[in-house]
Amino acid sequence: MQCIFLCLVLVTLSYSFSGWQQLITTGGPLPRYYHVSTICPVDSGYVYIFGGVIYQNGITNVVNDMWRIDISDESNSSSRWESVTSSNTPPPARGYHSGVLTSEGKWFIFGGRNEQTECFNDLWSYDFKLNTWEQLVQNGDKSAPRKRFWHSAASSRTSNTTFYVFGGYGLDTTYPGYGPMNDLWVYNGTWVQLKPNITTSGSLCSRLLFTLEIPPFFFSYDEKFFFSL
Repeated sequence: MQCIFLCLVLVTLSYSFSGWQQLITTGGPLPRYYHVSTICPVDSGYVYIFGGVIYQNGITNVVNDMWRIDISDESNSSSRWESVTSSNTPPPARGYHSGVLTSEGKWFIFGGRNEQTECFNDLWSYDFKLNTWEQLVQNGDKSAPRKRFWHSAASSRTSNTTFYVFGGYGLDTTYPGYGPMNDLWVYNGTWVQLKPNITTSGSLCSRLLFTLEIPPFFFSYDEKFFFSL
């Protein structure tokens, strides 16, 4: 098993020997943060990344580019990043979004925000075989989770098309509950809310939100919580 991180360099952590190894690559995307990445389900030798925030010369921009790199041979010193241009229009530029790979091989992109502090609640899926994007839910859809960023998402182990979204932070004042969120949603063709947002200050759920969604150098708690499905 490997964990993939992207900043100025690409490194892998292999649990087989419990050590870091820097991969020597050529070309590639600009340094970024708050992007998403995944192993390609069609060819597990490739890692894909999408979107994120780029900071250059004092200016912050979000992007919607996609890149991939072959990491199947870690001894290969000539691994080169490839820009991936989809066959149709990709999601709008964003950072702070979530990316979930389900067992059916679809990569779901939900939410996030742009540099103008506009949040999203649109939902997209990427088909690796067809190299196409499909917008499943329009931005602003009131049947979807509220617009948000800094949320977390996870796929289901019991369904190949299901994933969950928890918490996050909202900036859209047209919705009640502006700010931190602790609601829980499931998507399986349609959105269903499993737990409503609780706005009581200091609630355990709110503290869980900060534990999961905001980098730990801002907040730190030692409580652990589980939600039974």
